[in-house]
Amino acid sequence: MRAMTRPALLALLIAAALAAASPARATAQSGDAYWLGGWRATMLDGRAITTARAPVMRFDAAGAVSGWTGCNRFGASWSGTATALRVTTGMTTRMACVGPDNRIEADFLRVLSGARRLERNGDVLVVWSDAGRSEFIRDQR
Repeated sequence: MRAMTRPALLALLIAAALAAASPARATAQSGDAYWLGGWRATMLDGRAITTARAPVMRFDAAGAVSGWTGCNRFGASWSGTATALRVTTGMTTRMACVGPDNRIEADFLRVLSGARRLERNGDVLVVWSDAGRSEFIRDQR
């Protein structure tokens, strides 16, 4: 009986250590990891991205989202589940954006800040926001 108690105690201690090591603001749940990682925009607000300078975002399990707006780098915090998303106001670099890059950046930041619901269809992530429907594909960079 004593031999059975030690493994149970060891398992309990390991579980407690893992729980204590988890960051307090981690927001990803075990079933939600399927949308973590990198995503490249193919459509913003229902308009296709036709330039090679498409925005890219990367979500991590610690609650950070970062990437490129099509003109500037950005970083913010996120919280949510597999189907709901909330992105807090973050930061962007301040390079001058002109022409289509300016519109793409503005659209992307509006989609990200207004994001409310997510759907995953294979390697396509659909983000529903106050601005409408936007689509992203897996980005392995």
